[in-house]
Amino acid sequence: MDNAQQNVEHAGEKVAEGTKDVMNAPYREGQKVLDEVSGKLDEAQLREQDVIARAKDKLPNITPTPPKFKTQVAAYEVKARLQWGEPALTIIDVRDRETFNEAHIMGAECMPLDSLQQIAEESLSPTRDLYIYGENSEQVSRAASILRQAGYQRVAEMQGGIDAWKRINGAMEGFGTNLVPSPGAYNVFSRLKEFAEEKARERELKRSPQK
Repeated sequence: MDNAQQNVEHAGEKVAEGTKDVMNAPYREGQKVLDEVSGKLDEAQLREQDVIARAKDKLPNITPTPPKFKTQVAAYEVKARLQWGEPALTIIDVRDRETFNEAHIMGAECMPLDSLQQIAEESLSPTRDLYIYGENSEQVSRAASILRQAGYQRVAEMQGGIDAWKRINGAMEGFGTNLVPSPGAYNVFSRLKEFAEEKARERELKRSPQK
């Protein structure tokens, strides 16, 4: 009787194991499929990365370079430098405060000649790019000399002053500036026309000697 009971129990265990195997079979097959799919995805990603890397190697170096720093610059060159943005720069207006408040290049800092060195040393790094404009070339030259003697070596003199800046439609601010938006602010065709006219003025300025 004991042997019969043991045989029954053994048979029951076999049935249970078989049932467990049958129930787990779909899971094992599913896991196998998932592993295969995952492996194929990894291979596809590696191939994609390899294709991208090889494509990049074949591309020319199109990274733009900043404008070369010069000690004498035209207004359009300062404008181009602003559009580039890096490395950091400061535009210095050496006219008197009243004239500055009336109209000046947008973002410029007012540093009249009599306090130029003190203000610069308190607020500007000696390695910063500085662009100076003023009432006339003599005033600008004096300001540049003061800054260079104070240790500032990257000092550029903008020729033509605020009038040259106006001629190329440079951004301005101040009590006396006209803040009415141009047609290009609302219409893409007008903006393209303004851009073409601006480039034409720049080319003309490049051809004509600076005063």
